[in-house]
Amino acid sequence: MRSSRDLAGSLGILLCVATLIALTACGGGHSSGNPNAVGSVTLSPSVVSLNLGDTIQMSATALSPSKQPITPTIFYASNTPNIVGMSPSGLVCAGHWDANFVNCTPGPVGVGQVIASAGGVASAPVKVYVHQRVDSVVINPTSVNCLSKSGTQTFTASALNNVLGDITSTVGQFNWQAVDAGVVLLNNAIQGLGLNQVVATANTPGKTQVFASISRVNSVPAQFVTCAVASLTTDLNNVAGQTTVTIGTTGTATVTSTSVDTNNAVIVAPLTFASTNLAVASVGPAGFIRAANPGTTTIVASCTPPSCNTNLNPVYSNNVLTVVVSGAPATFNVWATSRGCTGKPGCTTNLVPIATPANTLGTAISLPATPNSMLFDPQGKKAYLGSDSGLIVVDTTASPPAVTHQPAIVGKVIAISNDGSKVLISDTTSAPSNSYVFNTATSTATPLGIADVAAGTFSPDSLKAFAVNGNLTSPPAAPDLTVYSTLYPQNNLALTAGSNPLDVAFYPTGAFAYIADGVQNGVAVRATCDTSNTPNFISTVTPTPGTPALIGALPSGSEVLAVDVGSTATYMDVITPTNSTGTCPPTVTDALTISVPFGQLFTPTQLLIAPDSGKAYVLSSNLAEVLAFDVASNTVSSIPLRANAVPLTGIMRPDATNMFIGANDGTVHQINLPSQSDVGRISGLNLCSSACNADILAFQP
Repeated sequence: MRSSRDLAGSLGILLCVATLIALTACGGGHSSGNPNAVGSVTLSPSVVSLNLGDTIQMSATALSPSKQPITPTIFYASNTPNIVGMSPSGLVCAGHWDANFVNCTPGPVGVGQVIASAGGVASAPVKVYVHQRVDSVVINPTSVNCLSKSGTQTFTASALNNVLGDITSTVGQFNWQAVDAGVVLLNNAIQGLGLNQVVATANTPGKTQVFASISRVNSVPAQFVTCAVASLTTDLNNVAGQTTVTIGTTGTATVTSTSVDTNNAVIVAPLTFASTNLAVASVGPAGFIRAANPGTTTIVASCTPPSCNTNLNPVYSNNVLTVVVSGAPATFNVWATSRGCTGKPGCTTNLVPIATPANTLGTAISLPATPNSMLFDPQGKKAYLGSDSGLIVVDTTASPPAVTHQPAIVGKVIAISNDGSKVLISDTTSAPSNSYVFNTATSTATPLGIADVAAGTFSPDSLKAFAVNGNLTSPPAAPDLTVYSTLYPQNNLALTAGSNPLDVAFYPTGAFAYIADGVQNGVAVRATCDTSNTPNFISTVTPTPGTPALIGALPSGSEVLAVDVGSTATYMDVITPTNSTGTCPPTVTDALTISVPFGQLFTPTQLLIAPDSGKAYVLSSNLAEVLAFDVASNTVSSIPLRANAVPLTGIMRPDATNMFIGANDGTVHQINLPSQSDVGRISGLNLCSSACNADILAFQP
């Protein structure tokens, strides 16, 4: 091995020779008046390690004195041509070249330096380590199971030759990488580190792999875990225990979060925040809440992969936050359309906006097919209408609204993710039937390979979708709960015989989902974080008086409501959860507090829960009324519809001032919720070219 003094001397000669060649070729140095002047030359890679006889192509770039890219003639040179050969094109040989720069013959082990030059300007020298063949690389330690954020661990790499053993001292600087760079920060430039070492600093909660490489040989990866978030609590405006705030329409608030990792250390984690009603208030990535319109919304926080607990399980807040925005009722559009043209050749369908609370009709939009369903994205920009002739997308941000048609994506729109990125669609008419998740950014659909999906929903953080295949009149022979995610493998969970999963709803925090009749005559609970291929229910509520057909959680998280069809009456089941999040799966204890009879037997078609958690409303298939359930008193009442009309569908304003009911009399009824009365009908909708009912309504946030 040559001494550093020898290398320095050789380098000086190398620079002089390279500069002389470049000056002679270019006619002088870099004059400011010379259009070909060179300001700098950079040679890459910045360090090279080669097995004897191997080659690597170097790359040189040049900039003018004003730092503009230029393309002068580049000259390459080596200070030790017997150890490191350099061709005129910049191809480095770990040995020496023949006269034609074709064959690279190994020479002695050692360290050389190469440079590139142009116009009298030379690059910084690049060290080239020439050594015996590296057969394997090992790193120590082989795993780091949990370091809290900002904790450090030094990794050491060794290069091994099958005959000579450890040759680490001859190979030079190792390269270090992490598969998920956000989980751990790697720094091998710290003073005092060896060329084979790196300091790893825990960063974002999650799991990744760290590996070292030299001479194109990678080590076996070492697992590195930045301690996962284990529990999460939230408050408002930095006031401990404050979970509710009232602000005006121009008001703001801030979520204060406390994340505790598995080492019991309090850390700052990159959380996901979501507002369940963007028409009322939005929440940003840092937890900043901005009011929009009067009403009530719920704010939820989670540590959701891949940005938090990367490659691990999500963790959801122990509590929800309630934001009440006060003020005069704002104008919101309710959009109406109809299934009425189904099976009627030549019949055409319109989509009509109704500006509430004034209830004025807007300009009708002609649809390319008869819809069977409609939902708006939570951002209020696009409406997605399912049909037997393909998905219809109406972009209301365009003027006039733009309508696009996706004929290949047939089915009913079941749910839209809170971030607006995914739409769950169920096709129950084709043979064989299928279900899809439509990507709103790419306008592509992923088939799920599951048939007869009756209901589904997305978790508040948009991580997963749960879908069920129950049927109240014809229970499935193979009851199924399907769990879909872009991050995890799809789970198709076979439920026990006799169950009839008719509906599914997430608990407001997002930690788990409730499945109506997930077990026979009962409600089953599945953890959102669970990725197992068995139902693995963490709680069941049995027996209920009959078959739970519809289910929903109060936004406050205090109770879960299930509409239950018994043999002689229909009931409202009130379930009280006691939960503890953090581990996966979390624990929850559910008690059936009371089953309140509605006083008659009917088939429920829709459950609507007020944003303030005060009341719930049930629509039926045959009763000319809206049934109301008061949460505080556990009592039921009814709101008769004018003209003895039967409700077909309903939606509620976010301020809980009015509910709008599409009924079988061809009109939309306005229900005043404070007075619990039908105060008027909206007619003249002209939804179809022949008479039809407003049996599809959607609220535009």
